[in-house]
Amino acid sequence: MQEALGLSRGLHVLSMMYENNYEIALHAQCRLPDRVRSVVVPWSGITDRELYILTNVGVVGYRITWRLDKNIDQRMVGRTSERRWSMHYLHRADEHEQDHWKPLILKTPGRFVLEHMGGVDPGRGINGEGFKFVLKCLDTGRCWVKLSPRISKQDSFPFSDTDPLVKKLVEHAPKRLLWGSDWLHPQYFKPMPNDVALLDMMLDWVPDEAKRKLIFVDNPAELFGFLPV
Repeated sequence: MQEALGLSRGLHVLSMMYENNYEIALHAQCRLPDRVRSVVVPWSGITDRELYILTNVGVVGYRITWRLDKNIDQRMVGRTSERRWSMHYLHRADEHEQDHWKPLILKTPGRFVLEHMGGVDPGRGINGEGFKFVLKCLDTGRCWVKLSPRISKQDSFPFSDTDPLVKKLVEHAPKRLLWGSDWLHPQYFKPMPNDVALLDMMLDWVPDEAKRKLIFVDNPAELFGFLPV
């Protein structure tokens, strides 16, 4: 996928379907140490030695998803933060049953990422409570947000209901944004989008070339420890 889209580096986020199995990420890091960084979901019984091995090969993040955990494992947050991992939250900011996560997310020690633009409902727009929470996270100076049309309520490309949200994020904090491909699009049951078209969306979302470079190159290099280009 990277070669097809002309990308030289990327973040490998393990799907929640792998749950606590990190062997695939370990294999990827051993094969592509300069090209890939990984995010995993360590199980509660993981040893310090395992965390040491994963950190040394290039695992940089702990994925925390509401689909696997109703509550945030603060002990694991602490253990991975000590190793300078960032926390990656798959969270739906507009769903009230997940409101108890919000103060904990804001108190995350160190850096954290909101996947899929915080999982907000685009129908509620930039004045929705969920999107206001995303902006509040960005204002901590420790948060990065992944731009992705996965939150769209539309059934097919171009997912234009996400446009106002993206444009506000780019205006608000261009140095704290990342691009997410969502490839291989797991658990996506609508007509499958073309990955080239999803990449090309960035030309409309972020017409300024300097800001696109921040999102594609500089921001992930800073957050995930890639060498500067």
